[in-house]
Amino acid sequence: MKPNADLNLSASYSEGFKGGGFDPRGNFATADVREGFLPESVKSYELGAKAAFLGSRATVNTALFFADCSDV
Repeated sequence: MKPNADLNLSASYSEGFKGGGFDPRGNFATADVREGFLPESVKSYELGAKAAFLGSRATVNTALFFADCSDV
């Protein structure tokens, strides 16, 4: 299968980051609230395809996603 006017293929990869911190509304009597939380990161993958059939009277669009999260 080759991409053409009736078939579009796509792929993407991205990385994200969310800084750590603490919850100021938490109960500071417990150790887990005093220590806060670590930064989080994610690696995201996507594959997609769009296809047209029967002279563009029917279309199929699909996408597959995967997110590899760490330190959540």
